[in-house]
Amino acid sequence: MNGAVQQIRAGVMPVDTWSPPPNGCAFFRYVDISSVDRERKCVVSATELDVKHAPSRARQLLNAGDVLVSTVRPNLNAVAMVPTELDGTVGSTGFAVLRANPKLLLPRYLFHWVRTPMFVADMVRKATGASYPAVSNRIVLDSEIPVPSLDEQRRIAEILDKADAIRCQRKETIALTDELVRSTFLEMFGDPVANPQRWPLRPVTKLCASRQYGTADKANTESIGQPVLRMGNLTYNGDVELSNLKWVELSTHELNKLDLRDGDVLFNRVNSHELVGKTAVWHHGPGFTFAGYLIRLRMRPELAIGDYVATAMNMPSIKAKLAQLAKPSINMANISGSDLDRLSITVPPLALQSRFSDIRRSILALRDRYCAAAENDDALFNTLVARAFSGTLEASC
Repeated sequence: MNGAVQQIRAGVMPVDTWSPPPNGCAFFRYVDISSVDRERKCVVSATELDVKHAPSRARQLLNAGDVLVSTVRPNLNAVAMVPTELDGTVGSTGFAVLRANPKLLLPRYLFHWVRTPMFVADMVRKATGASYPAVSNRIVLDSEIPVPSLDEQRRIAEILDKADAIRCQRKETIALTDELVRSTFLEMFGDPVANPQRWPLRPVTKLCASRQYGTADKANTESIGQPVLRMGNLTYNGDVELSNLKWVELSTHELNKLDLRDGDVLFNRVNSHELVGKTAVWHHGPGFTFAGYLIRLRMRPELAIGDYVATAMNMPSIKAKLAQLAKPSINMANISGSDLDRLSITVPPLALQSRFSDIRRSILALRDRYCAAAENDDALFNTLVARAFSGTLEASC
């Protein structure tokens, strides 16, 4: 890349300090780490606070175009650019605020640099502190950035902006498929608590041929035995995530008792109060088992279909009922199998449940294709980033 490599501080300008007005009772908008969507790399909200209750970290006056870099690990990937509508908000001192000098650095170019794996890895390496690792503003400002001409910065930023927009659109489409499943359920059956179509109500456990707690045996990371699903493999939206698996060795008798079959419903009985009650349906083939923090609900085929039951249990109104059933303990909450005896859901005709199951599986198959395309988008973007900041991004890109 033509141009020097220089410290970030050489290309940015000072940021104004904000302090609450004396005897003021006005409100102000405040941006902190929670305001940043770490996946989309953008500021998604600003909290309105009374100046009388201004947090001590509210000290930086933000301008549109400022680049925010979180200085606290593990949030070092919480980077964002201040949008126009948040010009004049107040930022937390948990951010290094980088205000590009327009004669030396373009804000979009600087923004793309601080989200690169190279920059984040450098910050992680330099973070200090045993219980709360962080980097200082000085470390961020002293880090180096390649600085080509402004025209080249503009070209790089435009290419990366376009590639990033494609990634974001794809991920928004993926999110819409989840919403499509929920809206299809509501259109076909109505809310399972309000029950506007007056479907029969039955306890969830009465729809089950069996109810089985998972294994308490210790899992391993050496791929010995059977892959075992744990509570982290169930998402809040009702998916099964097969990354970060562990394995467990079980006897033939235990394997027969703790197998997973197509259409089984998995219920997360122990977790934090916010996450307990996560529910998913199994459609990933044989050979897996499940851990003790999960309960396997195997449906009676003449009464219920797993896709319907799992989707119903993930609806907000049912989640609220599960939260009421949860028994609190230290940092955790528990919903036992017997607690599920007190949870009733609507039971529409089996043919209608089957139709919903077919629709749901078609939607999720489409989402899987979008997810595969999103992985390709990410790989392309990362390749472009590496080439952009090594000076090998051709003019034809």
